[in-house]
Amino acid sequence: MGLPPSVVSISKLLREHIEEIIAMLRSLNERWDTDRFDSADNLAKYLGAYQKRGFVARTEQGELAGFVLYCMGYVWPLDRKEFHPTADTGFISDIIVHPRHWRKGIGTQLMIEAEKELTKMGARRITLYTGPDNARAQAFFAGIGYRVSGRADSVGFEKVVPRENSESP
Repeated sequence: MGLPPSVVSISKLLREHIEEIIAMLRSLNERWDTDRFDSADNLAKYLGAYQKRGFVARTEQGELAGFVLYCMGYVWPLDRKEFHPTADTGFISDIIVHPRHWRKGIGTQLMIEAEKELTKMGARRITLYTGPDNARAQAFFAGIGYRVSGRADSVGFEKVVPRENSESP
């Protein structure tokens, strides 16, 4: 699957992208449920604390269209959002696409790139969660192969990653 026509590039998230991500989020006029995105320093600490990695998507005009953040580990229980590092489970902590770029395949491409990297890092399954009222996100995750794995104050999803070069028993 190639890049959507509106996206010229998807590249690894670098420290120099942090201010641009903060600016994009502020432009959305939405209240975020956490302080991790309220400043460049907080986002840098958040990325470092969980050894998070990510990708950014850019339009033909160079505009930041979205980003995804991921790491190895999982969150459980959902209602307490406790993070547990692990070597065989990947976690998509954040995927945000600017509404101007919804339904153009950008979120799907960001997820594909994150899933590839998590698989290379040893993930056998990938987890994520979203709000119980976020029907759009829930439909998106179900549409790209994730299944509901739990419900609390959030809805958890997971996807089992096919193992490459696996031998049959």
